[in-house]
Amino acid sequence: MQARFRVDSLTATPCSSTACRFNASTPFTPHPDAHTDVLPSIAKAPRKRSFGTANKENPTSYGREFDSPSEKKRRVRNPNPKADEQRWANVAESLKANGWTLGEFLYFTFRVKDKNNMKCNHSISHATFVCHFLQGSQTYTPAMILAAWYEDPTGHDSVAGDQGDLMFSTSMPYKQIKPVRAALSSFAVQLVHAKLLKEVKDASTSVLSPAC
Repeated sequence: MQARFRVDSLTATPCSSTACRFNASTPFTPHPDAHTDVLPSIAKAPRKRSFGTANKENPTSYGREFDSPSEKKRRVRNPNPKADEQRWANVAESLKANGWTLGEFLYFTFRVKDKNNMKCNHSISHATFVCHFLQGSQTYTPAMILAAWYEDPTGHDSVAGDQGDLMFSTSMPYKQIKPVRAALSSFAVQLVHAKLLKEVKDASTSVLSPAC
């Protein structure tokens, strides 16, 4: 015997007997405490999707608001080496087209006096360009550039014995030293040496000066 099933006739009245009876003429009336078991095909709970499943299907659309600051920081795009090399090639080609070497470009970018020992009057854009770099407000600071120069193996003396003894030199002016490692080390030593001599001279002058 097939039970008639009408959704609109369902009521919440309890059955009069212990078990619900079915027949062809009586509409089905479930027990209020058992309706979820009797009607699984009518009221199905929605299928829940975990964040793990969602992230596997589309890792860019779920869970971003729950990421820690360190996770968000790690998602920052790393520089593209190929793109950086292409940019460098473009700049090098521009220097070549203008008849400049890298040394000439750096010299005319940062010089403060001309060949007549007169102060250079740069344009506003030039001065701003240099100022941002020298004040360390950009990603790569002057100290990072100097460290790269000092650590570069091509900055060593190319000829053995040529200027190999000029590392940390106090005798030859650092501007006359060509290899960058020897020049930088000698520049630092001579700067400190001049500072110490000035302090000794000032101390001697104060000691020898007559008291008031």
